[in-house]
Amino acid sequence: MTSSFALAGANVLVAGATGGLGSRFVSQLVAAGAHVTAVGRDHGRLEALDLPAGHTLALDLRLPNACVAAVDAAAG
Repeated sequence: MTSSFALAGANVLVAGATGGLGSRFVSQLVAAGAHVTAVGRDHGRLEALDLPAGHTLALDLRLPNACVAAVDAAAG
């Protein structure tokens, strides 16, 4: 699949990264060269993503201030 925009070097936050679609998004973004911050509630499933070009953050985005923490982690 070809992309109409470049992702190499881009910082990308994926919420719901431990789910079926989220984990596929993470894989595709990493393959495209993006720096991925994968966010999900299940720490074990986040570790299973084995991100070489990003990192993981175990958070429940339904909680107050969790969204701010996720964006700060992705930006930092």
